[in-house]
Amino acid sequence: MANLERTTRQRGARLAGILFCLLIILPPVAHGQAGGSRELAGIASVVIFDDFDAGYSELRYYLVDQATHRETRLFFTADQAPDGFETGRRFRVVGRDRPGGLQVDSVAPLDGDGGGAGAPESGSAPVASPETRNVLTLLVDFNDANVDGFKADGVTPMKYGISLQEAKDRMYNQAKSVAGLFYNASLGTLTIPDDPDNDGVQDVFGPYQIDDSYIGGDSSQCSPSTWVNLASAAWEAANPGKDISLYRHRLLIVPNYWDWSNRHCGWGGVAQVGCGTWCWAIGADGDTIFHGVLIHELGHNLGFNHAQTDTDNNGSTNVAYGDGSDMMGVSRSWMKFNAPHAEDKGWIDPVDYEIRTITPSASPQTFDLIAIDEEVWDWPGLRAIKVQRTANTDYYVSWRKKAGDYNNVNTSMTYGGATNYFADRLNIHYGYDNSTYTYFVTSLQAGETFSEPHNNLLIKATSTVIITDPVTSDTTEVMGVEICQNACSTITAPSDLTATPV
Repeated sequence: MANLERTTRQRGARLAGILFCLLIILPPVAHGQAGGSRELAGIASVVIFDDFDAGYSELRYYLVDQATHRETRLFFTADQAPDGFETGRRFRVVGRDRPGGLQVDSVAPLDGDGGGAGAPESGSAPVASPETRNVLTLLVDFNDANVDGFKADGVTPMKYGISLQEAKDRMYNQAKSVAGLFYNASLGTLTIPDDPDNDGVQDVFGPYQIDDSYIGGDSSQCSPSTWVNLASAAWEAANPGKDISLYRHRLLIVPNYWDWSNRHCGWGGVAQVGCGTWCWAIGADGDTIFHGVLIHELGHNLGFNHAQTDTDNNGSTNVAYGDGSDMMGVSRSWMKFNAPHAEDKGWIDPVDYEIRTITPSASPQTFDLIAIDEEVWDWPGLRAIKVQRTANTDYYVSWRKKAGDYNNVNTSMTYGGATNYFADRLNIHYGYDNSTYTYFVTSLQAGETFSEPHNNLLIKATSTVIITDPVTSDTTEVMGVEICQNACSTITAPSDLTATPV
């Protein structure tokens, strides 16, 4: 999949990459006009379609006309857009018409960063600055399906429908909420207010019926951006005098795929990856777990990619969505993000929520890890150890527990034909320096070791210890970790020394 993210410390590299695109990727304009080619200009939209049941996702690229909102799908060679092609940035493209869109021959940026928001990389990200993201949440009905109430016959009640109040509660009011999870996971740096316009009403609205079908037909009829435009127009018509530009995110809750089968959009969630001036996300899960898909898709807006597994540790994905310790996997449990994702966003602190980079030595280095799941304001301290894996990947060693306010990290999860274990264990992940995909490798109980001979690396989970807060007398369990050089071979060495993110 496309490499869409860069950290602040690589802005110079990004600009150099754009210059490279101008010099290498772009042919002369005259070439772009020949042979039936045509030229388009507009806003880039990178969209990910999540089919959780099938364990499959697809990344698509579009160019959106600013005046008409018309969307043209772009097809790149090897399905890979050039570096810097990010949601919210303006581009001129030249290409040839093909079924379903435009085969791109050349791409030229029309602005600098242009409001695009690719995510930070898995690297030494800076600590996140406080920010507020306003989210407009809209429940949406269709001509032939509704988000709550009764099925098409008008008699059979929906089993998994979502009411307006349920959506408000799950977004903001319950002890575990979508806004609350992002606030806690970000160490208080990301705030999603419930009433940005201060009118005394939580900004969750609907249902609004849009003039479109949901059932039958084929996938060619599936146009989620059309739904966003229609729902946005419906909200504006129902709320004269209100300004939709106040909201950076538009979040749609559509009829769930448990009550409504035979949909022409065969996914559970879809979202723009990254966010420009504004962005959108859509969830179609049932009432009991719909918060999970909303968090997952908003995570894509923030630049996160999927939490996958590579239990062979060979640089190839075993199971997409397979990491049960992160909301960017398939699980809908209330839990925080894994260590590489936390660092991707700068949701760390040099002292109170530290991810420490070390170099293994001949002498064992020992550490006590506080669970990532514990809240930073309750239990400050070391959360993860980072060790180089290859030239462009790093291991992350963290301790996971059912602790903190979002305390439902999975003990185990079976998905895609594989069972993995997470809670009450050391979790070992890796992440790339230029991607926000993360990869779960294995987990360790006390007394178990992970040996990786290519890097002469041994990681051992030693034992757990109960520590007590001297002020509150509260207790928590920490895991001892020992890291050293050790040429053993219980785990196959990575073979992807020149691999790129997939």
